[in-house]
Amino acid sequence: MIKSAPFRSIVLICTISMIACCSVHSAEPHDATLYRHSVKKLIQTYCVDCHGPDTQEGDLRLDTLAADFTDSQTASKWIEVMDNLNLGEMPPEDQPQPPAAMASAVADWIAGELKHAAMLSGSTGGRELMRRLNRREYANIVGDLLAVEFLPGEGPLDLLPPDGTMNGFDTVSKALLLDPSLMEKYFDVAALVAQKAIVTGPPPVPTRRNRMEYEDSSGGIAYIKQSRETILTDQGIITMNQGMRSDEALRHPWNDQLIPIRGRYRLRVRLGADPRDRDALYIRIKRSGDGDLYFGKVPGTLEHPEVIEVERAFDVAGGNEIGIEFVDAPGFGRVNYHFSDLRRRAEEATKNGNASLAGRLQAQLGAQGFPNQGRIEPDTRTTDHLPRILFDWIELEGPLYDQWPPESTGIIFHRGLDESEFDEAYAREIFARLLPRAFRRNVTETEIDRIVGVVLSEMEYGESFPDAVGSGIVAMLCSPAFLLVSEGVRTGEVVDPTGDTELDNNELAFRLSRFLWSTIPDEPLRQTAATENLTDPQVLREQVRRMLADEKADALVDGFARQWLKADEFDRFAIDQRLYRDFYRSENAGLNEAINAEPIEFFREILRSEGSLLDFLDSDWTMANETLARYYGIPDVTGDTLVRVQFPQPSVRGGLSTMAAVHKWGSDGNRTKPVERGKYILDVLFNDPPKPPPPNVGEVEPNVDGERLTVRQRLDQHRTIAACANCHRTIDPYGLGLENFSVTGQWRTKQDGERPWWPDEAVIDASGTLPDGTQFTTIQQYRAALRSQSDRFLRGFAEKMFTYALGRIVEPSDRVTIDALVDRMKSNGHSLHSLVEGIVLSDAFLAK
Repeated sequence: MIKSAPFRSIVLICTISMIACCSVHSAEPHDATLYRHSVKKLIQTYCVDCHGPDTQEGDLRLDTLAADFTDSQTASKWIEVMDNLNLGEMPPEDQPQPPAAMASAVADWIAGELKHAAMLSGSTGGRELMRRLNRREYANIVGDLLAVEFLPGEGPLDLLPPDGTMNGFDTVSKALLLDPSLMEKYFDVAALVAQKAIVTGPPPVPTRRNRMEYEDSSGGIAYIKQSRETILTDQGIITMNQGMRSDEALRHPWNDQLIPIRGRYRLRVRLGADPRDRDALYIRIKRSGDGDLYFGKVPGTLEHPEVIEVERAFDVAGGNEIGIEFVDAPGFGRVNYHFSDLRRRAEEATKNGNASLAGRLQAQLGAQGFPNQGRIEPDTRTTDHLPRILFDWIELEGPLYDQWPPESTGIIFHRGLDESEFDEAYAREIFARLLPRAFRRNVTETEIDRIVGVVLSEMEYGESFPDAVGSGIVAMLCSPAFLLVSEGVRTGEVVDPTGDTELDNNELAFRLSRFLWSTIPDEPLRQTAATENLTDPQVLREQVRRMLADEKADALVDGFARQWLKADEFDRFAIDQRLYRDFYRSENAGLNEAINAEPIEFFREILRSEGSLLDFLDSDWTMANETLARYYGIPDVTGDTLVRVQFPQPSVRGGLSTMAAVHKWGSDGNRTKPVERGKYILDVLFNDPPKPPPPNVGEVEPNVDGERLTVRQRLDQHRTIAACANCHRTIDPYGLGLENFSVTGQWRTKQDGERPWWPDEAVIDASGTLPDGTQFTTIQQYRAALRSQSDRFLRGFAEKMFTYALGRIVEPSDRVTIDALVDRMKSNGHSLHSLVEGIVLSDAFLAK
C-alpha cells in the first residue's frame, strides 16, 4: 500500500493556504499614569547622569527610551532596567538612591507592561485562528472515524511531534499553526493509519491460550518441587520463600516463542496467600524487556485462590519466561559462623606451624559437617509460622483480536470485500460516506472526485483495490480540510468588521464536540446540526447535558484537567529512595500511581456528580483506593479503584492543596520547596502566576556542611536579599502554609529530607500571613483562607476553561463574559456543568 512515488509527491506538494491575522498595537503603555508620575520621574532624577544625552553607560540611554514593549529591542532594554532595580545594582551605590517604594513600583510597572505586551502578542482579536488539530484531537478523530486501535508507541499520540501550548493549553490556535515541515510526518502517520485500518486475509498468528499447571511443571523448574521451601499439593505449589516462573508450556507453537508477534496478550495467574502474622503478601510479576507487569498484593487464600489478570501489549523482544518474585520473602539462608571460625583457626594453626592443633580442628570440622556446609537459620528450622503463597497455574493468551477482519475494515468497506464489487462506484460510495465526517461538514462532488481520482491513479499503477482505497485514506487524512480547524475567516469570505460572524451549525457542532470530547460530532449531534436548530439555546443546553453524561466526556478530564493541574509534571522529580524508604515499601505498591491519579479523579468526580468546584479549595472528601487511603490514614477502604471517601474529622486534608501529588510537584525528591508550592497555588488555583525572578538570584540553597537550618529558616535568609523580598511576599505564604507536608505528602511536625536525621528542635513552622492580610497558624485555617478567596478562584478557573474551549487567550473585551460566567457558577452551586453550559451559550463561543 502507498508505494508509488507519484502518489507521495502529489500529496506532499499540496499547498495549505494559511491566513495570517496581523494587528498593530499602540505603543502607549498599558499603565500610562504610573509611567508619567513615577517611571519618568525616577529616570530623570536618578538615571540620566549615567544614561542620558551626555553619557550612555553600557550603551543604554533611558531619557529617550520609548514605552513600547511590543518592540523586542526596546523591551529588552526595559528588562535590563527592571533586573538592575531588582538586584539593587542601579543606581550605583555611590549615587543617590530612589526610595525603595519607588524602585519597587517601577520594577513592578515594567513587569506588568511586559506581561501586557505578551498578552497582546498572543492576541487574535477575539477570534480563533485557523489552526491544525492537536495530537489528542487527531488520534481521537481517527479512532472515531475509522475505529482504528493502536498499540502503545505506534499511534498518532506517539509519532506526531509534541504540540505547542499557550497559557498552559494545547488548544490555543496561535500555538498550533501548521508548519510545512510537519507534512512529511502527517503523511507517515496517515500511511500507518491506513495500514492499520485496512486488513485483508487471515490473522498473521492465530490466538492461542497456553496454561501451565505448577504441580505438573517439569524441565528447568522441576527442582522447585523438591525444595525444602516449597510444599507440593494436588492444587499447585505452596512456597514459603521461592518465587515462580513459567516454562516452555507458555510458548506459542507458531514459532516456539513466548510472544510470537507484537500485539495484545492476556496474562493470568491463579494464586492465594496465607500471610500468617503479616497484613498481606506481595508479588512482582515481570518479563525481561517489559519490566514489571504487576506489583502488588496477593489476592485470595490457600483454600480459595484468585486470579490476577494483566492485559497489555507485548513486544517480541524480551525473555521467553514470566518470572514471579515473592517480595520480602522469609530468608531460608544457612548460617555457618561456627564452621567459618573453625576453618579460620585451622588455617592460622597451619600458618603458625602448629600441625597438631590444625589437625584437631580439621577433624572437628569433619565430625560436625563437611567444610563450607552451614546450618539452617534458627528462624526456619520449623516452618509453621512462615507466610506462604500458593501458585496454582499461569496462562498466557494471545495475540488478541477484538474481531477479524478489524472493525475498521468493515467501516471502510461497508459492502464487504467481494472482488466483483471493486470498481469506481464502490470507491465513490466509500468516500462519500467518510469525507463528511472527516471534514466535519458537507462536501462537494469535486472533493469526492479528488480522492477517488487518487484511488483510480493507484489502481493504474497496479495497486489492489483495498490498497488503492488505503491511498485515498492517506490523501483524506493529509487534506487541509481534515488537518485544519477552519472555523476562522477563510479566503474570499467577506466579514463585517464591526461585528462577529456566527458559526454555522456544522462549525458549532465541531467546536462543541472538540471542547467536550476532543473529537468529531457523533450521529445525534450531526443530525441536530443538519436540522439547523443547534444554535437554539435550549437545544444547545440539551446537547451539552447529553455530551457531559457520555463516557467521551473523559476527554475533558484528559485534556483540560490534566493540563490545568499540571498532572504530567507530578513525577518531574523522583522521590529519594534513601531518605524516604517507606514510600517504596512493598505494601505501598501502586502508591505513586494512586497519588498522581487523585487530583484527576477528584476533577472527574466533580464533573460526574455536578459537585462544587470550591471543593478544590477545601473539602471533606477525596478520591482514594485502599493503598492511598491507608497512606492518608482513612479506614475501611478496599480495592484498587479510586472511589469517593470521606476524611475522618478533624483532618489535615481537604482540597487540592493537601493532595500528595501537589506536594511532590513542589519538591525536588529530596526536600520541600515552598516557593514552588506557592507558585503552583497561585497559577493553578488563581490563574495568577508570579513574575519570573531576577537573573542570577537563584533559589533557596540546601544546607552547607554543619548547618541544620530548616527550609523556612533558609527561605527567611533568602528574603533578606532586596531583589527577592518583593516577590516572595506574595508567593511564600502559600507555600510555607504547606510545610507540614513532606516531599511525599505525609504529615510531619519536624523537618525531614535532605539528610537522614534532624534534631528535635527542627520543628516545622507553617504559619503565615497571606498578601490580603489573612493570618493562619494551622492547615485548617490555611484551607479556610483559600476558600475565602472563592471569587478569585472561580474567575481564574473560568479564564482557564474559556481559553481551552475557544482556542484563544482571554482578551480585555472578554471581561463582561468572564464576569457573567462567574455569576452563573455562583448561582448554580459553583458547578462545573454551569460553567461549561455558560461558555457554550456565550456569544464568544457562538462566533468565529
